[in-house]
Amino acid sequence: IQKALKQSEFEKKLILSSVSDMITYYENEDYIIKWANKATTDLYNLSQEDILGKYCYKCLHDFSEPCSECPVRDAFRTGKYQEKTIKMENGKYYWVRTNPAYDENGNIRGVVKITQDVTEMTQLSQALKQSENLQNILIHHASIGIVMANPEGELISCNPAFAHMLGYSIDDLIGMSFKKFTVEEALPEEISYLQEMYDNTRETYTLEKQYIHKKGHFFWVRINVSCSRNEDKSVQYLIGIAENISQLKLAEKNLIASENRFKTLFEKNTDAILIAEADSKKFVHCNETAVEMLGYSKEEFLQLSVFDIHPQEELDLVIDAFEKQFNQKIQVAYNLPVKRKDGSIFYVDINSNPIEMEGEKYLLGCFRDVTERKVLEDKLVEAKIIADNANQAKSNFLASMSHELRTPLNAIIGFTQLINMSDDKQLSIEQKEYLG
Repeated sequence: IQKALKQSEFEKKLILSSVSDMITYYENEDYIIKWANKATTDLYNLSQEDILGKYCYKCLHDFSEPCSECPVRDAFRTGKYQEKTIKMENGKYYWVRTNPAYDENGNIRGVVKITQDVTEMTQLSQALKQSENLQNILIHHASIGIVMANPEGELISCNPAFAHMLGYSIDDLIGMSFKKFTVEEALPEEISYLQEMYDNTRETYTLEKQYIHKKGHFFWVRINVSCSRNEDKSVQYLIGIAENISQLKLAEKNLIASENRFKTLFEKNTDAILIAEADSKKFVHCNETAVEMLGYSKEEFLQLSVFDIHPQEELDLVIDAFEKQFNQKIQVAYNLPVKRKDGSIFYVDINSNPIEMEGEKYLLGCFRDVTERKVLEDKLVEAKIIADNANQAKSNFLASMSHELRTPLNAIIGFTQLINMSDDKQLSIEQKEYLG
């Protein structure tokens, strides 16, 4: 029997010494350690002699008095199991559990204390809690709507931004189906996407649709929906991120209207409009009037440059005007010759402005056909030359006639003056002969 008892005692000590948790035993509320396992001595780097019979608060914690919340004392006083997590001055966390040990008469014989180092676990728990708090703060204060629903599409959670977007309180939305605040026209497409999620062929989808506000008006949202899954791949939750894009939709509508107005003005302008790259001078765009005026199709224009639509002998003049317009030294180039696809020549005034599109520089030119004006101007110049020549001929004729008439008239005038100089005013025979 004694041998069996010794063997049993040996086995118990072996088991207790192999436990990684710290185990100590107290017989009285005097905080004196009666027994400690190997994990306890190893942790504090002490021997059994250093621990046994010593006050736990002195030998283990180097305190001058018992801990204010000592679980050993509480177990002795209450006779009940105690547990608490204690943070030590060195930053370590310990989970302490104390169990009263009773004799056969129901009296407390002692208290067993089991101490476990839970520093890493506690730090992870605190980090997780902090992360959850940060996530809650982010979700709560996010400017976009965040919502969670069950697989049937009934809301189980949402943030204030989502509730504000729809005009409901959060409590009003919990349990509400997304179908109630989604316009009917958008439901078939969304239900189709959800079915693909249920079939495990889709994980996310993004949809632009209209929601119905509590007050009844519609507004546009862009919603991105994803799902979490159970182990059997069935949908566990639906998570949606919704953004009110009504202002964006309005801006898009205004932009489209503006583009349509510009397109109308561009295409229906009575002047031909051509846009050419500043460096290569290749055409990148033209309107219908340009097509009609020069005889090229729009596709053909994209293969042409400024060099291809002007007479070869006038290119120096044209390129000089192009550069001056691009550098804003002049805005209008007058009476420039343009060559049609069929080779015929006509004249234009080109009103140009440099522009920038997507970081590239271009010259936009408005071509106005001034051929009739040019012909009229040429005729006026020709008529002026003829008139000037006629006027010069007249002047020459008058000058010549004046000279021819002046010679005989001088003689007549001279004889008349001689007669007037005579005293008796009677002509002599000689004077009569001069007068004929």
